[in-house]
Formats: sequence, C-alpha cells, structure tokens
Amino acid sequence: MSHGRLVLGLGVGWGLPEIAREWEACGRVHKRRRQDLEEHIIVWRKLWSGQAVTYTGNDVKLTEHTISPLP
Repeated sequence: MSHGRLVLGLGVGWGLPEIAREWEACGRVHKRRRQDLEEHIIVWRKLWSGQAVTYTGNDVKLTEHTISPLP
C-alpha cells in the first residue's frame, strides 16, 4: 500500500503533572522521556539493519537480537 515507505512521527509528550503520574505508574521516569526515546531510536536503527544486535543501554539490553520482517 505504501510502496515501501513509512513516515514515523515521534514525540515525548507534555510535562503536565497528570501525565508525569501516568509515566511513573508504569515504572518510568517522566523526566527521562527524551533520553529514553533517543535510546529507543538508536536501538530501532540497529535492529532495522538486519544484523544481530547486542546492546546495553540505560533502558534496553539485547544479546544477539534480531527482528523480522525488516522494513
């Protein structure tokens, strides 16, 4: 349908107190949301390469991990 194209829009959300409480209820630190998103983007790009990924970061730990289907 998209002829192999994907447009991905990302955002970290607002800093409202009720949103911060929702993040914390899920075990996440609301003030780290930008750093967490940046780390996730790094991991996604590595996984989309098609190679096995070993990565240890603040939020993610992978050992020889792959995904499919690839984009």
